[in-house]
Amino acid sequence: MSVSTQVTTTKVVTETSTVELDNTNIENLLVDFANAKLAIKQLKEAQSKIDDAIRELIGSAKTGTVKGLPVVELAPRSRSAVDTKLLKLSYPEAYEQCSTTTAYDIIVAK
Repeated sequence: MSVSTQVTTTKVVTETSTVELDNTNIENLLVDFANAKLAIKQLKEAQSKIDDAIRELIGSAKTGTVKGLPVVELAPRSRSAVDTKLLKLSYPEAYEQCSTTTAYDIIVAK
């Protein structure tokens, strides 16, 4: 009579929705995160004001020059998009067939 045995090792991984962050630099990271978000907001606002000022200087022209040399130009762009509200209303089946959902998360400091 012959007996064979097999040992199987199972690794159990559990996920938790909460983790303790004591003894980390999380406070500094959250301050840096908030400061970075504020800096980005301020830079976007500054960029928008500068954009407005340049457009005001150019007026209806497409190119701005200094001493006859072009230094700035309004370069045309276009973008096509689908009106998803109209598609959903007019063609609900097509909307459902073409609709996708992307799941993601963001950092929200408390």
